[in-house]
Amino acid sequence: MIVGPKDSHLIGYSHPKDSSGSVAVGQFVALVALRPLAEKPLATVAKIGEQLAQHVVGMKPTVMGTMPKETRLDAAAENDNEKKRERPSDEDELNEFYKGEVTHLGDEDALLRQAFMLNPDINVAQFVSGNNIDLIDFVRVECGDKRPAGEQ
Repeated sequence: MIVGPKDSHLIGYSHPKDSSGSVAVGQFVALVALRPLAEKPLATVAKIGEQLAQHVVGMKPTVMGTMPKETRLDAAAENDNEKKRERPSDEDELNEFYKGEVTHLGDEDALLRQAFMLNPDINVAQFVSGNNIDLIDFVRVECGDKRPAGEQ
């Protein structure tokens, strides 16, 4: 059984999305603990939580990190993304059939500083703040994931 802090909501996401009755299953699973800072309908909290958990599955953060000082993505990250768009890589050669623009979300490990997967113009901290949510913690697990001894 997984229990979250008092007055928090635990919301999960699995990928690929499959279900067996009321249980969601997938190779990748994320669980986020969050607390609304203002009165919100449960369906809204659940949707925000699912979007955050989906981000955790896709972007693989390893730590929560700290809130960025700036309220927008800093210029260095934006410049880094521009350089990645210009520079061809082995992955670009594999996807040669697609000629459109690709958004590179960066390689940041801290969840709050990552570009938000569903809206890369903002980071996760901005998404959380804009939705008046306190993101308490998260966990990401891959089936078959080998964890070091003693780590849960």
